Amino acid sequence: MKKLMSSFIFRLTIAVTAVFLMGVIFMLVTNANDITGKFVRFHITGNSDSRADQLMKMKVREKIFESLDLSGINSREEAISFFESKRDEIEETANNALLENNFSYKARVMVGKRSFPIREYSGFTLPSGVYDAVSIELGRAEGKNFFCVMYPGLCIIDGVSEKNETAALTDREIKTITDDKVIIKFKIAEIFNKIIQK
Repeated sequence: MKKLMSSFIFRLTIAVTAVFLMGVIFMLVTNANDITGKFVRFHITGNSDSRADQLMKMKVREKIFESLDLSGINSREEAISFFESKRDEIEETANNALLENNFSYKARVMVGKRSFPIREYSGFTLPSGVYDAVSIELGRAEGKNFFCVMYPGLCIIDGVSEKNETAALTDREIKTITDDKVIIKFKIAEIFNKIIQK
């Protein structure tokens, strides 16, 4: 009888622990997915990893940031609409910068959904997942990438900064992305997301 009771308690403990862990993982996945849906990211890929191409990537980035006025954007939807309407203008700005610096390759600008890995920024980390994004590819687009967040305005670039605004996030989401152990949590969510998508 004692053995039976011990075996039952052991199995019950395992079951309760498993349910608890599944609940924690589900919460991590839900939280990560909620966060990915609130950002619009900016992504620019250099032609190659050569010093000249990487410096040119940064010049293009600066020209684009100087040309955009994001002050009237108050929601993710407004940000997406704004970047869709400015797509050709952003591409022209990038191509003019390339031409001015005697580079023969061209820029391609896309606005839409894009998959990103876990990414650490200064002071916060974003989970992997599908985000709305402004993606700029220079030439062959085989070089290192530059990433930042266009909405909420968290891009801070060599003196050209957008308002640091986190009103789009809940207190819990702000705490999540600034937590010291956030990478581990997001990695668990990423693995679990891959499992359920198979």
